[in-house]
Amino acid sequence: MNGFIELNQNELEIIDAGALWGNVLIGGCTVLGAVGGFLGGGVAGAAVGTVTFPIIGTVSGAAAGAWSGTCAGALAGAGTGAALATYWGI
Repeated sequence: MNGFIELNQNELEIIDAGALWGNVLIGGCTVLGAVGGFLGGGVAGAAVGTVTFPIIGTVSGAAAGAWSGTCAGALAGAGTGAALATYWGI
């Protein structure tokens, strides 16, 4: 009707700047890293038994491991997502 045929992938990425999909990738990797860290840290921490913190006091190793694993996993996941987004150019 007006001569419009289709847009290729590069043109679509220019229109939405590709930033949306980069952010989705980073967010998804962050969530997966946090969940993996929570589970892995909780299991590893459970093997320790209990941990004593200066202000908090004594907590279970599973809780301490899950908390630290979640933080570390989220950071690692965000870094991985950012690296993939850069590698793929989105």
